[in-house]
Amino acid sequence: MTANGRRGGGAVSRPQSIALAAPLPTPSLSCGFAFDTLRLGLSLMQRLRLNAMRDFLVSSMYEGARARVLEEFLRCNAQVYVFAGAIRDAIASHYEGLGDGIPRDFDIGVSNVKREVFDSILSECGVQNRHRGYVLHDGIQTRWDVWRLEETIGLRKTNTVCCVENVLRSFNLSCNAIALEIRSGLFIDAGAIEAIRRQRLSFVRNAIVHSETTFAAKALLVQLRFGYCTDESVQLFIGKHLEFRTLVYESKKVFPGFVALELSPTIPPTDLCGRPYSEAISAVDCRGT
Repeated sequence: MTANGRRGGGAVSRPQSIALAAPLPTPSLSCGFAFDTLRLGLSLMQRLRLNAMRDFLVSSMYEGARARVLEEFLRCNAQVYVFAGAIRDAIASHYEGLGDGIPRDFDIGVSNVKREVFDSILSECGVQNRHRGYVLHDGIQTRWDVWRLEETIGLRKTNTVCCVENVLRSFNLSCNAIALEIRSGLFIDAGAIEAIRRQRLSFVRNAIVHSETTFAAKALLVQLRFGYCTDESVQLFIGKHLEFRTLVYESKKVFPGFVALELSPTIPPTDLCGRPYSEAISAVDCRGT
């Protein structure tokens, strides 16, 4: 594997482009494009079939005893969605040759389920967090973070109507604005695929901005992992909101060998010349990446 995470020669064969994925046919569209669109304000979202990605992600989730959790939710007629990082990393690996594609965690939102049913399914196998969601992690299998969709942090903080499209907007970064609906097998994309193809770090259209220090750290880590070209608006956002403690916390989720070499209450300004944030990241050692 090369220094920037790309696979070298001899890698398992994969599609040459995400454009090879077969989208969901929509007879009502006269322009010849076969995808379903959702319009929300000025945003444009697509519903797509990406069968290889769906099979890879679902099979990863159905490993081990936690498959029972999914079955219980589906039996209760709940809608189960996988969001953000696991999908982003899988697409980046399988279609663009970036990283290994192995999910580090699964962010799972559940709708159409009452609180008491949600608790009864998860209380025995997970630990409730401060946001009333549950963390499922036994130290061996991939960590799951599970929450009720209407209790999504960004929607609650901004008093925004709950729907999966608004949840994607609350993820702020376009490369994370994608979901897999488990029951139908469809992906709902709010710009993530284009961001991954172009290797560009930008804000999702009509982003629901909240938790600025968290998303500043997430944005920096995406740039460091994948070497994405970063929009100036995101660079300015990082420079304004990045805090060292939050960066350390988020880094531990991404880099297994993360070690903080020194503690500093401030982060140097963002580099607007397209260079890595060498000043900011000089305080950490991301070994094992």
